[in-house]
Formats: sequence, structure tokens, C-alpha cells
Amino acid sequence: MVANERRLERDGKQQRALHRRLYKNLMVGSRMSIALKRILHDKLLIRLARLGFEPVSPLVFRRKVRECTHLITAASRMEDGKLKFTCTLGLQFETLELLMNGKVEKSLPSIVCPIHLLADSREFYEWEFSNDAEAAVSADSFLAEFAEVGEPFFEKFGNLDAVIHELRENRASQWLVVAQHQRIGILATYEVIQGRREAAQLIFKEALGDPTNQNPGRKHRLEELRKQLLA
Repeated sequence: MVANERRLERDGKQQRALHRRLYKNLMVGSRMSIALKRILHDKLLIRLARLGFEPVSPLVFRRKVRECTHLITAASRMEDGKLKFTCTLGLQFETLELLMNGKVEKSLPSIVCPIHLLADSREFYEWEFSNDAEAAVSADSFLAEFAEVGEPFFEKFGNLDAVIHELRENRASQWLVVAQHQRIGILATYEVIQGRREAAQLIFKEALGDPTNQNPGRKHRLEELRKQLLA
């Protein structure tokens, strides 16, 4: 009985020691992640500010160009002591946001496109770094990639008419990443903006009758958006 109690006490001490080590490693990893994210934010900010972008929140940057706001959002993760990151490009149209959502959130785009989908291979990739010097190299590499594929994307889809044309022509666009109910909502909202409420009503009617839209969640979202736009 005594031996068993001693064993349990010893096991308990070992477990507590293990938990302390794991917690310590987690905290060190968290501090490192936070520090590297700050470095990344600063490196990107310096470079993107030259292109007219301003920070919205950590690792989120925006630039207003005529009717469209361009958004760049960096997503990061820690692996093997390095911060790996990629980014998503976003298009935000105030007229769409006000009608579809009732407000405009500075960091939330109407439509997005991960930057890797703009490359010829369309294969996912990330930049990585573990210190300030490497971060500068990665930020420069990102900026070069953005100049090559990101700026042309913003130029091509920086007006609502171009977005609508793409969504009308392609049920699943290669460049504009939107859920099906969002695509329908954007097309209908555009008709409302143009003063064509009957056309918007027809878009919803056809969508709600489409067999591919009978998922309860999708159907509910379409019905709610129709009420919001056309009530």
C-alpha cells in the first residue's frame, strides 16, 4: 500500500514536471511567434507603404483606389523555429458591403484570392524566416511576387463591372474566390445598385430553384439575403 502511494506520488511529480516543461516550451514558442509576427508586420509595412497601403490591424493592409479598396492579409504559422507566411488579396466594394452586410469592416474584403492562385503553377507556397535579416529577404521576395501577380490582379478586378462580368461568365471563377451563395448575392446586389430590382429577384428565384442550392444552410442564407435586399 505504501509502495503504491509512493509510486503514485512519484508519477504525479513526473507529470507535473512534464507539464511545466511543456508549458514553458509553449510560452517560449508563443513569445517567439509574436516577436516574429511583429518583425514581419514592420517589414511589410515599410514596403507596402511605398505603394500606398496603410495598416488596418496586425498583418492586414489596405489601399483605396477609386471605388475599390485593395486588401492584403498575411497569414502565418510557426514550424521548426521559423515563421512561415503567405497572403490573401482582397477586393472590397463599399456599395456591396453596405447593401449586403449593412456596414463596411475595414479589414474584411468582399472577394478574395490567395496569392498562390495567381501564379502559373497555382500551387500553394509560403515564405519563411527566423530572424530580422531573413525577414527582410522574405519581405522583398513577397513584394516582387506581389508586383508580378498581385498588382495585375488589382488592376484587372479593381472595378465592380469587371468583377460582375467574371462572376456571370464563370460559376466557379479561377481568380475570385467566393462561396456560391456569395456569388449569387453579389450578382443580385449589383442589379439592385443598377436599379433593376426585378432582375435581382429573378436571380434569387433561379438560384433557389437550382438543385445544387438545396442545402438547408445555403438556401437559408440566400433567402435571408433576398429579404435584406428586396424587402
